[in-house]
Amino acid sequence: MPESPAMSAEPGEPAGPGRDGQVLELRIHGVNGTPAADILGSHPTHRTAGDDLAGFYRRGSRADPVDPRVTREAYAWGNMTSGGATRALWLLLLPFSLANLALWMRPRLTRHGDSAPIRLVGRVYDAAARFIALGLTATLILATAGMSMDLAAWQCAGEGRECGASTGWLRFMTTDGAWWEQPGRRLVVAVLVPLALVGLLWFLSRRTWRQYESLPASGGTPEDTPLPLAHGGFWDGRRLVGRLRALHIAIAIGMLALQLTLPTYEADAATGGPAGFGSALLAVLTAAMVLAGLAAALERSRPGPAATTALRVAAHGARNVVIAAGVVAIGYAALSRPEWESTGQLPGLSRLINWLLGAEAVALLVLILAALVLRVSSRSAAPVAMFGLVGPITAAFGLFLGAAFSASITYRAADWLDCAPPPGRLLGSSGCGALSPPQVYAWAQLGFSAETLAAVVAALVVGACFLIRRGRARAEVRRRYPEADGGPEVRTHHIAATHASASLTELLPYVMGLLVVTPIVFGALAIGFAPEETAAPATAIAAGLADEAGGVVRGGVGFLVSLGSWLIGAFLVGLVALGRAAYSSHRTRRIVGILWDLATFWPRSAHPLAPPCYAERTVPQLTTRVAHWVEDHPGVIISGHSQGSVLAAAVVWQLPSRARERVHLLTHGSPLGRLYAKYFPAYFGPAQFSDLGSRVRGWTNLWRLTDPIGGAVTLPAGRVQPRAEPLTDPASYGCPPGEVTFPKIQGHGDYTDDPVYLELVNAAAADLAGSGRVSATGEVVLPRPRSTPLPPDSS
Repeated sequence: MPESPAMSAEPGEPAGPGRDGQVLELRIHGVNGTPAADILGSHPTHRTAGDDLAGFYRRGSRADPVDPRVTREAYAWGNMTSGGATRALWLLLLPFSLANLALWMRPRLTRHGDSAPIRLVGRVYDAAARFIALGLTATLILATAGMSMDLAAWQCAGEGRECGASTGWLRFMTTDGAWWEQPGRRLVVAVLVPLALVGLLWFLSRRTWRQYESLPASGGTPEDTPLPLAHGGFWDGRRLVGRLRALHIAIAIGMLALQLTLPTYEADAATGGPAGFGSALLAVLTAAMVLAGLAAALERSRPGPAATTALRVAAHGARNVVIAAGVVAIGYAALSRPEWESTGQLPGLSRLINWLLGAEAVALLVLILAALVLRVSSRSAAPVAMFGLVGPITAAFGLFLGAAFSASITYRAADWLDCAPPPGRLLGSSGCGALSPPQVYAWAQLGFSAETLAAVVAALVVGACFLIRRGRARAEVRRRYPEADGGPEVRTHHIAATHASASLTELLPYVMGLLVVTPIVFGALAIGFAPEETAAPATAIAAGLADEAGGVVRGGVGFLVSLGSWLIGAFLVGLVALGRAAYSSHRTRRIVGILWDLATFWPRSAHPLAPPCYAERTVPQLTTRVAHWVEDHPGVIISGHSQGSVLAAAVVWQLPSRARERVHLLTHGSPLGRLYAKYFPAYFGPAQFSDLGSRVRGWTNLWRLTDPIGGAVTLPAGRVQPRAEPLTDPASYGCPPGEVTFPKIQGHGDYTDDPVYLELVNAAAADLAGSGRVSATGEVVLPRPRSTPLPPDSS
């Protein structure tokens, strides 16, 4: 069992609810997975001067002027997304995470006041996103089936092949007189490999479902709230994930059953076997899988009781029918057919992959059109990333990575069998060219080589932008620090470079737009040549060219296909290595953490086999803690850093009204305005932030220009902003008196050590204790009577 999120109090403070009359300062860390002792500042020593290389230290914790009425407590949730090195393997499920993320990136929500066509478009967007998620599951399963059933059992162990006899672990399949000597029975043995993968995915999904998503929901507001994050059932995905898991298992097993039945049916049709039974079995499998697809398309996050029952019956019914048909398919393929021989590629595999690729392309096109309609129909003027197309673009990346991973797995397996040609060699060439992986995978590998080139170009463009912005930032540094004129050039350069690198976050939509071109182009090429199963990329691209030019083109394209295979393999290894490094290195986790924590923040409402949603565990736990504390104490200061600020906002939306009026919200280094409002505009934005501010006694947001993640929070025009001015970072340009080292540039960290933060905590504590309240500028003013609500934008 993984370690649970923990509540840690200051040394000497009670573990349970604090002392009577105490205000709780509840600190929630961000992407770094900061230990509780660091969050609380509870260390045996602290540095008073110097830096990490050499400094001056004193005994005890840092002396900060915290109001004695404040009990400080830390909520440590880092073990939810990090911990053991095996968690790094979650990164291999990145395509699933991207598909799930696309559902939440919709440009807007549809409401009861919208026209019927717009509400229908919203439902179509959800259906397309869930269909793409189903397609990714089928893609992974078919790739595994291609390895075991096609390359190993059908081709390598087939008649007249040497690799079956020369590969030790496959030699048993070529034993004369053995039960599995016949092709159909070899397929029955080989299908156990992808079935084991289906079982593993089911086990991991169910296990994480019990650990993360099975806490009872608490708080929230009634059904008719216009804010989804304020709905009491938003963080309760138990039933939805359970239904979606049944549907994905149905699709996975159905694909394997089809792959068993198609070649068996064709053999029977050619030799006079029981082809009628095979045809009926194919019809049952197809109908059950269509039912599963329709059930996924009709899914809703919060259906009514009748709809819940109908959806549950459809999901579990489709799964049970597919499982039963799969058992029958195994029996059907295991019938004795002495005259059946395995030649060429496994019949039906390329057709299934091509059908699946075409269906995914149609779903992606529908997702794009739905996103455009939703964006155009939106009345919000708030800026969003890529005109609201960030959801379809994310889904496209997921599909592309899924195809690339499948291609690499297939060709690496072929190399391992030591009988397939290198990925760049044309089929039918000398050597072991008899093994024939599906040609669509070669297109994926060529696309990955092109994508790598596009990534290099994007990196060069970002580097050029950095140099330009660094030059402009020098003027900003001199404006903020008059002593910079004539000061050390290296100091000015360092501060300007930090400002410039922090501003590169705004380039992310443009980088995504550049990188998405490659998957779309090569996906279209793969679909265009899909009917020609022998049309390798080199042959297709060189078609119509002169012999000499065609030879050069074929050689170059073949090299790029081969290179793409190795690049994908290196990418997979790099993902695992990056994941492990992120759990052992705070710097690496800061780089990777914001993207990964952003992806796993959202419920698994599209892909139930993706890594689990930690917020379904943390938000109910935090909500219960805060609501319990304010029953017997003056109030709570919810202090959220980085991703912790997003959790803090989610908690405020879930709190009951009697608790919210005794809560101060203090966010720092927050991605709410800079990332979430642009990439998830249906759930975050000026209107939602205005509602958030109206629910608490006060809200202050601290940010810095040197912070690459945190930024300002924008409210509707005319509303007081929760601190529009950034904190000064570094604290001074030159060396403080008595020191020879420059003050550290804090960037995204150490907000709680800033004197402004400590002043705001004391002011909020005074407000909650009844002696004053904190304004939007951080000043303490006299309290209003409790019967008079505070302004929605007060902070």
